[in-house]
Amino acid sequence: VSIRDSLSFAQKILSSANISEAVIEAELIWMHVLNVSRHDLYLDNFPNVTDLNVKRVHEILSERLTGKPLAYVLGLWKAYDVDLIISPDVLIPRPESEILIERGIEICRSGVFGKSPVVVDVGTGCGSIAINLIRNVPNIQLFATDNSKRALEIAQQNFKRFGLYERITSLYGDLLEPIFILPDLVIANLPYIPSRNIDWLQEEVRWEPRKALDGGNDGLAYFRKIAVQSKSKLNNCRGVFLLEMDPPQIEDVVSMFRAEHPKVKFDVIRDLRGLDRVLEIRIGM
Repeated sequence: VSIRDSLSFAQKILSSANISEAVIEAELIWMHVLNVSRHDLYLDNFPNVTDLNVKRVHEILSERLTGKPLAYVLGLWKAYDVDLIISPDVLIPRPESEILIERGIEICRSGVFGKSPVVVDVGTGCGSIAINLIRNVPNIQLFATDNSKRALEIAQQNFKRFGLYERITSLYGDLLEPIFILPDLVIANLPYIPSRNIDWLQEEVRWEPRKALDGGNDGLAYFRKIAVQSKSKLNNCRGVFLLEMDPPQIEDVVSMFRAEHPKVKFDVIRDLRGLDRVLEIRIGM
């Protein structure tokens, strides 16, 4: 069977189930099964696929049609520029979070915190932010925390996968609570969806761990906690926080940090859709 026909078949099956990105998902499924790049799929001389390949794709399609997100079906997902092990114990990395990675790289490379900044990835999940940071800025001292032991296990698998297990300190605990060193840069994609809205999310998102989505009654519970922790963990020293959030939450989070730190500066970074997405908080700088 030709790869073109095979792609077309997968696209039709996914489209018939009202999966919005059927073309992209069909490509990702075949790329995964054949272990090739998207470019390779469209080469004129690409060899025909085997019956075994077709059988595996049918198995993936059957599982996908249950509503389970493709990332969980495949068990691997690209984040920034690496393929990461993913399970329903961790959030699926999103393009919006790449803003955190890119800005984090800029800050670490700027020299503002010297040659070896101390960086904390709070709520590391699958380890996407931590891995992409240290691959781009190898000289950082990196800590990754999570309040889910199962998420930390997935992160550690990914650290090992890229030979980074010895270079990233994994800590189980609540936000900054387990950190025992003064941080220069704290990066976090915290749960920020109000509890009452969780059950109204699209079906696929509800496959993701509720603990990683639910931000309490108003979606701000974790921001309140990290703002308070920032005072004791920084201990009157300077530092930068990069926090992803829902655009309407920015004003409230600014107030929380202002209450803890009299001399604090803020910047807002927009996402690809032009929405205010990341709050950069500079304390003592």
